[in-house]
Order: sequence, then C-alpha cells, then structure tokens
Amino acid sequence: MKRNTAVKGTIALCTAALIAPTAFADVGSLHQSMRGPSVDVLPNFGDRDIEPGDTFASAVGVFGAGGGALLYDGTPGPFAFGGTSSMGTNGISAGTGSITSSVTDLGNGQQQIVIEWFEDGGTPMLPQGGTLGGSPVTTISFEIDSANTGPDGINPLGNFEFKHLEDTPGVFLAGFELLDTLGNDLFGGTGSFFVNADGGDIGGVTFISAGANDLGNFGIAGGRATIVITKVPAPGALALLGIAGVIGSRRRRS
Repeated sequence: MKRNTAVKGTIALCTAALIAPTAFADVGSLHQSMRGPSVDVLPNFGDRDIEPGDTFASAVGVFGAGGGALLYDGTPGPFAFGGTSSMGTNGISAGTGSITSSVTDLGNGQQQIVIEWFEDGGTPMLPQGGTLGGSPVTTISFEIDSANTGPDGINPLGNFEFKHLEDTPGVFLAGFELLDTLGNDLFGGTGSFFVNADGGDIGGVTFISAGANDLGNFGIAGGRATIVITKVPAPGALALLGIAGVIGSRRRRS
C-alpha cells in the first residue's frame, strides 16, 4: 500500500515520517519525509469485508527524541470492525485506551465509516510530564493498515469511490478530529486523515506534531477519522442495467 503522512491543524502542525515502532522499543529518531521503513515482521491478518466481526489493524504511535513506539500494548490488533475494542495499556500514562468503529448508510449509495481512538475515562493520552525514552513526545500518529501497523485494512463489499478531495494521486483527504478531554476538536474542523485504497483495502494515517513542543501540554485525549465512500456497481452490473433500460424502453413503445 501507499504510505502517506501529512496533516494540517491549528497547533503549528507538520508532517512526520513513518518509522518502525514496536511496543516502546527504541526504533530510531524522527525523520521529516513522506515515507520511511516499516518493521521487519508484522502479522498478516488478510483482507476482510466491512461487516460486524471483521478485522482491521490500527495503532496510535508516539515519537520523539527518545525514539518511537506504539502507545498501547494491545495494538496493532487485529480489532473487530463494528463496536468497541480495548487497545490495552498506555505505556506513558499507565491508563487504558479503546478503539471504536462503525459504518452508517447515508443513502444514495453512500456509506460513512468512523474510527475513533480514545483514552478511557476521557483523560489525556499524553499526560503532562510524560516521556518516551526519557524525552517528551513531539509527534503522535493515528494509523490504519500502515507500515507501522501491518496489513489489514477496511474492505467494503464491492467497488467504491472516496467522497473526498484527492490530495495526491490515490490519496484522499478524509475528515479528522483531534479531541481534547472535553471532546472538543483541537483542529477546529480543519484536520485531515489521509486515506487510500490500494488493493481494495481502506488504510490511512495522520501524523501530528507541534514543532519540537511537548504534546503532553495539549491535553490530547483521542482522535476521530470520518471516511465517506460511494458504492459503485461493477462493470457487469452496469451493462445489465443498460440492457434492462433498453428492454423497458422497448416495452413502453410496444
């Protein structure tokens, strides 16, 4: 899959690279680029259809001068799509986190997929004074089916198109909210979750930083990605619709 990292926001956000975290092991320093290495070995959970009980790989990543890691010890899953699952224990706050996923039919062939990551109890994911490898966390990521989570994206039944603006070829700007402890969006509606569907699986990432500032000072309690797709009939189905239309027209004329 294409791995894409970029983000916009109201706290002087910038892009960061995909680097190779394992659960709170030092994986190297932060890089300023669009792509980077993934970990050597990750489980392959396979492609799934988007219906309750199916799975996807996801994680919250943290990065700083002390290295990079997955924030919760139960990530990258797999997580059952449809409902709430535990992400395990937060290696910085010692609290626990959860992930929820849902799909809603919007009508006219459109579906809305929502993924939310949050610290249980509404407390910050990154507490003030918390450190990673002895240094403050300066970048946090929210990821699905990425180089840092391993393969297993969200696979809608049938063909589909994203109902979002295209950022770069094959990469679309879905919605993203960075949530504080009161549920407010720190981006004020301007955040983006960068999604693609290489191979038919929906994957996406957003990497968030505030320069070299400690993200523990922003009260980040979670994130929410909102992805809207439109189901597209297969070419064979379109041909059948065309034939049916011709037959119907002939019947009306006869």
